[in-house]
Amino acid sequence: MPTISPEVIQEFKVIADSFDYVLRSVDTNIVVLSQKDSPFQINFQAIKDNEFFVYIYARTTSWDLPGERTDANEQLSVMLATFLRVLSVASCRLWDIPHPVDVPDTEVYARYLTLDQPNNSIIKFDTDGIQRISKILVAVQYFENILPKMFDWQFSDTGEPDESSVEFDSVEIQDWVNNISTIVDDSPKSEKIQYVKRINPSWLHYRNIRKHFTLYHTQGLASAFSSMVHDLESLKKYRSVGTDFYISDNFKNAISSRDLKFAEKILVNLEGAKDAKTLEYLPLENYLVAATKTHLLFLNKECGWHQFEREREKIRLRQIQERELLFPVTNIEWETKIDPEQFELLILELLKVEEGVNWIRKSGATRERDGGVDLIAEWNTTPVLAEGVMDEIPPSVKRIVVVQCKAYQKAVGKSDVLDIRDTIENNDASGYFLVVSSYLATSLSEHLRKLRVQGRFWIDWWTRPELDEKLKKCIAVNPELPSKFPEVFRISSKPVIKNLPHT
Repeated sequence: MPTISPEVIQEFKVIADSFDYVLRSVDTNIVVLSQKDSPFQINFQAIKDNEFFVYIYARTTSWDLPGERTDANEQLSVMLATFLRVLSVASCRLWDIPHPVDVPDTEVYARYLTLDQPNNSIIKFDTDGIQRISKILVAVQYFENILPKMFDWQFSDTGEPDESSVEFDSVEIQDWVNNISTIVDDSPKSEKIQYVKRINPSWLHYRNIRKHFTLYHTQGLASAFSSMVHDLESLKKYRSVGTDFYISDNFKNAISSRDLKFAEKILVNLEGAKDAKTLEYLPLENYLVAATKTHLLFLNKECGWHQFEREREKIRLRQIQERELLFPVTNIEWETKIDPEQFELLILELLKVEEGVNWIRKSGATRERDGGVDLIAEWNTTPVLAEGVMDEIPPSVKRIVVVQCKAYQKAVGKSDVLDIRDTIENNDASGYFLVVSSYLATSLSEHLRKLRVQGRFWIDWWTRPELDEKLKKCIAVNPELPSKFPEVFRISSKPVIKNLPHT
């Protein structure tokens, strides 16, 4: 387990003093900073030399509020996460911490906030890392300063919480809970539901574990949230099929339309609004926060970076299918005289996405004496005869392959390529791949087949027909490809009348 050096601990003390924090505790591998009487602690757990996993611990105590405090712990943690997101400090994931004693699973004893975006919760203790730590400390400090006003929280003169400020059976809270239960079609008496009316701070709280959401009736907090999100000018929204995407600065989030409609259904019905246009939303990593004028909703659903990437990949695959079906590439028209360098770059692009190719790069300038090598690739291929067969299914063999490109109008013959065996051995390779823009003469075709049968090297090639098919598939994914290589080919809807001869 990595330990924190005395020098780094001293630097943490300097940082704490600079931002009016207190170094609460120092273990062998963890440093804890917080402000006096704060419900938040910022934890720095060493994972390797000068690298820390940073997370925030959020919990109120019996000195802050009377009774069971799930409502306060939820509100504080989610509103802090919202604040960090609005300030572009972090998009947080919230983790429930179970109560140390046996209590109903609806209770939130405390919470951790991990900083999943823009990078992750791992921060290196260097100049950039210290700057990021400083932003976190300043943001938490600022949030705590405005917390009493935002929450309409009046502290007791005696310093003790007012036990009479919590209600469970008033007509107001019962009517509100019954209304919510009707909207979501759930029993108000379920053991998976928890609710309370709190007077100081002032709100109605409802938590439903089975339906994965929490509601607050609180005009002040709902208004504060709406103002923060409404002023977030960098937030870009895009509604796709089945998903809403949210992008701002370095943050990427997505929420399913079904989950969004569920949130809208609750808030619109509670507010008595005609539609959802007046609602404000903000996705965190695993919570969607939404508000009307008087209600605030936390929907516990995945809507972070991982969800964004999954949904974006679905769109990418759908676009490929749509292009292939609705906008098919009918014909590839090759230029009469093809620029050799552009042809090499085109082949480079095609091989980048070819199955099994790990990496590929140019060998040198096109017109240099390169020993017959235009590109070099690391390629996972099937074994050749000399390597033997280890299983019934041929395994993959990672090999260095030399690639030669020939942008010819006429057939490419054996005399147009240098000695292939020497080319392979001179480059410490075990494979050879030839790409021609036309076709192979019989002499070269037979020579390549002979080398392949001998089984000493891996040998393969592409000619015009293979290139046409590869291009069509690549253009379906990357429709901008033809515009990058105007001196090589273009797309045409005209039928091809004259075909290339075959050997």
